[in-house]
Amino acid sequence: APGLREADYSNVRRHLQPISFGPLDGIVRRFMSTKRLRTSTAMMDDTVEEIYGCGENSEDMLNARRRLMADAAERRARQLDPLLASDPTSVTFHHAEQARPISTATSSCPVSSLPPRALVHPLALAEAEDLFRLVFGEEAGPSCAQWSGQGLTLGRQDTHHAFVLVQRQGGPCGVLAPLQALMLKHLLFGDAHGDKAYHPPGLVFSSHACNRALLAAVEEAVWGCASESGEAALATLDPAGVLAMQAERGVGFSELIVDSAASMRTLVRVRRSATREALAEALSESVEDLRSGLGALLVLLSLLMSRGTARVQSDRDDPGLPLVTLPFGHASQEMVNLFLCHKAVANVFDGCMDLGEGMKLQGIPGSVQVGFLTLLESLHYCTVGEQLKRPSWPVWVVGSESHYSVLFATDRDVQNHPDDQENKEASLRRMFDARDESGGGGFIPPESLASFLEETAMEMPQNDRDELMAAGMVVWHDLLAALKTNNALAFGGGEPGAARELELVHVNGIDKTRKGQCASVPAPSVVRIRVWVPPPWSPHQSQGKESEVEVEAMSAPLVDCIRTRWQRARCRWEGDAPSLV
Repeated sequence: APGLREADYSNVRRHLQPISFGPLDGIVRRFMSTKRLRTSTAMMDDTVEEIYGCGENSEDMLNARRRLMADAAERRARQLDPLLASDPTSVTFHHAEQARPISTATSSCPVSSLPPRALVHPLALAEAEDLFRLVFGEEAGPSCAQWSGQGLTLGRQDTHHAFVLVQRQGGPCGVLAPLQALMLKHLLFGDAHGDKAYHPPGLVFSSHACNRALLAAVEEAVWGCASESGEAALATLDPAGVLAMQAERGVGFSELIVDSAASMRTLVRVRRSATREALAEALSESVEDLRSGLGALLVLLSLLMSRGTARVQSDRDDPGLPLVTLPFGHASQEMVNLFLCHKAVANVFDGCMDLGEGMKLQGIPGSVQVGFLTLLESLHYCTVGEQLKRPSWPVWVVGSESHYSVLFATDRDVQNHPDDQENKEASLRRMFDARDESGGGGFIPPESLASFLEETAMEMPQNDRDELMAAGMVVWHDLLAALKTNNALAFGGGEPGAARELELVHVNGIDKTRKGQCASVPAPSVVRIRVWVPPPWSPHQSQGKESEVEVEAMSAPLVDCIRTRWQRARCRWEGDAPSLV
C-alpha cells in the first residue's frame, strides 16, 4: 500500500501468517519492491475527503482509503509486471494440478484499451442491502455458507468430465446448471464451429476450449440481463475488503462468508461495462475471483445488478420471497429463468397468464438459447411451454425436486425429424396459444375455432366443431384428438413413421461418490443415453398397441423427464443410472 514501509509490511505479514493472502500477496510484493510510489497518508486522506466528502476518522474514510490503496497497488502491479499486463487470464478454471493458461482470445478487446479504473465502484450500502435481501432474505442462515463456498471450477483435465462445472455445496446448482448449459452451447456449437456440432471422441475437450466456453457462458448470461439497462455490471472481489475481513475475522480466504449486507459490501465491488467487448475484457481479468469460493455468488449478483433489482422484483410473482429458498438453500426457479430468458419469472409456461381482476402470472416471454425440462411435469405439477422444450440449441437444464442438472445432444436433428409430426403439432400449438386468452391454460373461446382452422388450413366436419364448442371453450387436447381422428394430422401415405434413435448426454456436476467408484475419489457424473422414440399415434394405430420398438427399456427419474419432451421414449445406458440428485 502507498506509504507503507517494507519493514512494516514484513512485520504485518509475519503476524498475519495464518491468513491466506493469495495472489494479492504477490501484487503487494512487486509493488513494495519498486520503492517508487510513496504517497503519504496525509495526501491520501486529502484525496479521500475531496472525492468522497467524508470525515477524517469516519468509517467511510477508512473504507475509501482502503479502496484507493488497493486500486493504486493493482495499477502499479500491472504496469510493472509484463506477464500480468499481457495475459490477465493466465489462471485456468480447471483444478490447479492440471492448470493450463487460457488464451486472451476470449476477447477481442486489447488490454491497452481497458476502460479507466474509475468504472470500478464500491458497492453502495443501500444496493448491498437490496441484493442481500433479494438473495437470502431478511436474516442470514446456513445457506449463506453454502453460497459462499462454491466457485466456478471445472473437472480434472485428465478425466472424461473435464468440461463439467463441479458442485461442492448443495444449493448453487441454480447457477452452475444454467452456466453449464450455456457453456455446452458454446463448446459444441460455438462461433468456431457454426451450426455444426463439434464433439471429439469421448467428449474430451482442451483446457483452452473449456475455459473459453465458460467465460463466453458467463458473458452471455450477464449481457443478456443488461439488455434493458444498457449497462452490464460485473461483481468482483475487493482485495482491500478481503484482507480487512480476513484480519477482522481471523480466517483464511476460503473461510470468508457473505452473511450480511455489510459483509457483501466489504467483499464485493462492481465493474460496469457499456459494451459487450468491455464486459468480455473485464471477465477475462476476473478468472481468479470466479474460481474462488464466492464465484457462483458473484455471477448471480452480476446478473441481478445488470437486470436491476427493481426490474427483477417486477418480474416475480411473489417479490417477498428470497431467491435462495429456505430452509435448505436451494435455488428458486426464478433464478434459473434469469439465466435462461434474462427475466426472473417464476413460471415455465409460454407467455403471460391472465387470471382476471388485474392478476397475471408471468411465464417465458420468448425464444431461448438453452431450454428446461423438469421431473415435476411428469408428476403433473406443471407444464413446460414450447419455448423451453424447443430451445435454439439442443441443451436443457433438468430440474428435480431439489437439484438442477443438464441434458444435451451433440446433434441438432434431435429437435427436427422428417418422419414424425412433432414439429407440425408444435406449430399448431403456437397458433392455438396465440388465441389462448388464459396465457397458456390450454383452451380458447369457441368463436376462435373457425379462425384457427382457417389459418392452419385444417378441415373438420361441422358436427365435430359443434362437439368441441359445446362446453363453452375449445380444449387443446380435444382439438388435437379431433384433428387426428379426421386424418388431418395423418402421416404421409396414411402410415405411421419409423421410430428414430437419438443420443443424449446427462451431466450432473455435484461432486459425490457414486456406485462403483473409489470412496476417496468423488466426481461428477457424465452418462450417455441411447433413446428410441416411437412415432406419434396415428388414426391407423390402435390406442392400446405401441409402435414396435425392439428395445428393453431402462427406468430412472430422468427417463420421465425425457418423455415430457419425446413421448413414450425408451432409454438405455451403461453403468450407473443418471441421477437427478
